[in-house]
Amino acid sequence: MKRCLLFFMLACVSASHASFYARNLSESGYGWSRFDMKQLSCDVEVYGLFYQTTITFAIALSPWPYSELRPGPYEIVWDFDLVEGAVITDCWIKQYGATAFHNAEIVDLTSAERRYQQQPASQPRLLLRHRWYRNWLGDTEKRFEMNFSPVTLTQTPTIKIRFLAPCLPFYNTRRILLPLHEFQTYGQSVAPSLQVWDLDNPAVQPITLSGNAHNWQKSGNYWRSSAWTTQTILSLAPESESRSYLRTCRKEDASFYQLSVLPPVDQTAQRPRNIMLAIDLTDQQSNYHDLVQRFKTAAALSLIPADSISLIYSSFSPVQADAAFAPVTPERLNQLFSGPQNQSPPVLNSLPQLLRQAVAFFNQTERGGEIWLLSDANRHCDPPATAMEIVQQTLGAAANPLVFRIISADMQYHPSQTINAQIYYGNDYLYESLARSSWGTFVRLRNTASYECLDLLLDAIAPTVNTVEIDPAPSGGLAFSRFQLNRGRANYPITMPYYEIGLYDGEAPFDVQYYGSFQGGLFAKSVPIARHSDDPGWEAVVTYWFDRYIQNLLLEPQSYETITYIENTSVSRRLLTPYSGFIVPGADGLLAFTRLEETTGVFVERHEPPPDAAQPPGLIAYPNPFNAATTLCISLPDFDDTRPVNVRIVNFLGQIVYDHQIQAAAHSSLRVIWDGLDQSGRPAGSGTYLVQVQAGAFRKTAKITLIK
Repeated sequence: MKRCLLFFMLACVSASHASFYARNLSESGYGWSRFDMKQLSCDVEVYGLFYQTTITFAIALSPWPYSELRPGPYEIVWDFDLVEGAVITDCWIKQYGATAFHNAEIVDLTSAERRYQQQPASQPRLLLRHRWYRNWLGDTEKRFEMNFSPVTLTQTPTIKIRFLAPCLPFYNTRRILLPLHEFQTYGQSVAPSLQVWDLDNPAVQPITLSGNAHNWQKSGNYWRSSAWTTQTILSLAPESESRSYLRTCRKEDASFYQLSVLPPVDQTAQRPRNIMLAIDLTDQQSNYHDLVQRFKTAAALSLIPADSISLIYSSFSPVQADAAFAPVTPERLNQLFSGPQNQSPPVLNSLPQLLRQAVAFFNQTERGGEIWLLSDANRHCDPPATAMEIVQQTLGAAANPLVFRIISADMQYHPSQTINAQIYYGNDYLYESLARSSWGTFVRLRNTASYECLDLLLDAIAPTVNTVEIDPAPSGGLAFSRFQLNRGRANYPITMPYYEIGLYDGEAPFDVQYYGSFQGGLFAKSVPIARHSDDPGWEAVVTYWFDRYIQNLLLEPQSYETITYIENTSVSRRLLTPYSGFIVPGADGLLAFTRLEETTGVFVERHEPPPDAAQPPGLIAYPNPFNAATTLCISLPDFDDTRPVNVRIVNFLGQIVYDHQIQAAAHSSLRVIWDGLDQSGRPAGSGTYLVQVQAGAFRKTAKITLIK
């Protein structure tokens, strides 16, 4: 039972990566930071929009070359992060030589920390908590911290943690992130083993986008591989062919859903467009043909048969691939791209001439339309007046409305300049000005991984439904308490699904109302989505819904009632939050900590004074009178410390309000915080109380007053 308010813990500086550190428990101030990773495995189960990851590892102390590692038991502190949106749901520990893992219990954080400190260091113990840090920019960052011991030179426990996270939606794929880089050590490491089971597509092999997981092998329902301790990103097949589907789960008289829906855009109803494809790549010598092919793929996904296209590209000078706009066909697209695909990468940039020629072509044909530009030019904004001159000669010279959709393939950070207190690199200021002035789009491939390139191109040129909202309506009911899983995205290319979870009343199918802005007008369409066939009702959606609900509560003012509710929900749902913690069980299957604080409502600190600084025995209470809590300072005399110290609080009717026994040494000092709650956890009433302390023949009494 919680007895005091617990607020976010914010440190001034946040660690930028995971770190292991060991403290010698028998020698104060002695630590160690070199370890060997003896075991590391990662098991992943994918449930529709979510994936559940269980990581097992064993870490051992490892000597530095030419250095001595002192013997004795150690406590290991592991500061780490997982993936964005992850919630830890389970933790286990297996002591060296044991055959079975013990599942950690979850309690409120204050109780977990006290129990961990009270457990003898020689006994198995583990504490896992969620922390918030403040980085050097002043932003808060989510981290986790695990403490476990004892670890010796020859014996180390094996740890397992399990977390749940949402899949990332991309064009025609789901992606999952595995934070194996959080297990890097300065010593030797084993190659992590991976097991992935996609319940939607068990026969489809995962594709490694980042990391070194290769040579996938099928084993039962799982795909197996090995990797390095680097962040690993995997691509999985879509949840369904249509990317629009519904799954539901009923838990404790509540119904939950997970929903995926593509923008319901009817391509035959789109307005035909005149589109000039423009390619100006000169610096990307090694990636030239790959970028041209990706641009062609993105264009094929973004064009409709009613569109008319032409193409211009840089060679020694701008080359117009065709003298007229013509309707889109696969053959037409192949013909237009044959020029830039078959030439050697040009070495001279012709961006200003290329743009002027493209605009002149629109004026000559007396049309308006769109210019889709792929360019790596970077020297047309120094000085900024040059960029404004190019804007005037292109957009300003257009006789009909033009929209610029620009993809910058410039990977350099120079030249750079500051304009209106904002730093611009290369031609970014020019591209941003053209896109903003024409109500177009602008994206940068700089710092973008190659496997994300196609999705970024689609963000720039694909038809997009903007400021999207959806309203799922179950049959005979309604949906409420909804959370989207799209990382704040509000604009959706027609290739990008919308992910959402929520509570609902009613039955399937759902009638999803999809709202937004499309082609300059309001967009609203109803999409019926039936329940997924053979829906197993995965509880992952229930777990993650409660985590999102708690995250929203954490943004509210932290009243006592709010904190208590968050604690109770975190514990009952086994969710690691800033107000809960996982603690290790004891060898007998019970908690390895007493429930002193939960049942008595006190916090005890022990102080062992040096022999020459023994204090005279006594009892002091402060503050007194008090409102919420008072601290009892007890200085103990010489007594038989095999017997406990009795601390009792009684009211003036002689009724015992609080009664507790504490084991303490002779000549020690105790600080006992009483928060005004009785043995049953109910608030004691206002009035005067007597505090009685007995330690052998030592007896002390003090009067305290509770005022409410």
